[in-house]
Amino acid sequence: MRTHRKIHIPRVVPKRPILQMAHASLALAPKPIHVGQINNVHVKIFENAVAKQPEPAALAAADADMDGIFSRLSVGKATLSLMAWGDTMVPAWHRRALRISQKLAERPQFFTELFGGAFFAQGDEFVGIDNNHPQSAVPYFLRHFLDRIITIEADHNEMLRENNFFFINGMGNEESERLRFYAWVKDAARNRNPEARDLSVENVLKQTDLFFEATFGLGPGCHVLFCEKANGPFSHLPFGKIALSAETRGRKDASYDSDFSHAYTLRSEMFWPQRVNFIVTRANKANEVFDSFGIARTDENQNRDFCPGREFQKHPNVHLYCSRAAGQRLIPLLQTGDET
Repeated sequence: MRTHRKIHIPRVVPKRPILQMAHASLALAPKPIHVGQINNVHVKIFENAVAKQPEPAALAAADADMDGIFSRLSVGKATLSLMAWGDTMVPAWHRRALRISQKLAERPQFFTELFGGAFFAQGDEFVGIDNNHPQSAVPYFLRHFLDRIITIEADHNEMLRENNFFFINGMGNEESERLRFYAWVKDAARNRNPEARDLSVENVLKQTDLFFEATFGLGPGCHVLFCEKANGPFSHLPFGKIALSAETRGRKDASYDSDFSHAYTLRSEMFWPQRVNFIVTRANKANEVFDSFGIARTDENQNRDFCPGREFQKHPNVHLYCSRAAGQRLIPLLQTGDET
């Protein structure tokens, strides 16, 4: 089934020698300097990035942990990944594309084994733009992830775009995009279990043969995807349209360089994954990290000064990977953990 309009972006193909060198780099997971738990969140803190490192240690460790989880999944078990975007996520998606390409090179049938049950959903999109717009998240995902996957057959790449990725259409209306996302999730499950058509989306995602994970960063004002303090609590709301704060609208970086006023965002759906990962490596995010994970969530403080990141303390399986600079205010609060 078609999940988005066809997009014409040149395919980026990594050189083959990179695949041959991937084994060693992927096998070496950096060791944290602090490990512990705060307010129901599992925390690993790593040394700050240095100039010669290809990527921050926290990012490499998070990806290594996820790679270990996926490698233990039995053939035929479905996976669904909710994808965040932004500068911090670029190395993460490059690394995952490299790992998938490596597996395809080693085991050609891995294409049908993996992509028969691996699905990737975009978490948010600006309202009022289509998937070809340069500020859309879609070209970002194609350029930094999908088009970096080396497939054995040329038509495999197109098959991935058509069937295994869900891209939000910023030109669609709120209700139609929400229903299209729900239909895509149920179609993915129905391909594996014909009885899934009679289940709610929440129950589809709870099936024992489906592993759903999400990887996020923390934006300005502790927002997750585009859920911001100005929009209030979101855990009980469906996929929705939200107003962007002046702080977000004034931000200029590689993933946001226009004055958009609204975005479509997966709201309650962010609480469905079995595992949620947060990756924060920048020193200027130390206050966001502390506000989200260092202050115990209560109804009182959420109603008084809503913090989107803090909502995830209610999730049963949240893992925070951060640099020493980003997590410095958490170190004294760790319930357990030793410096190694």
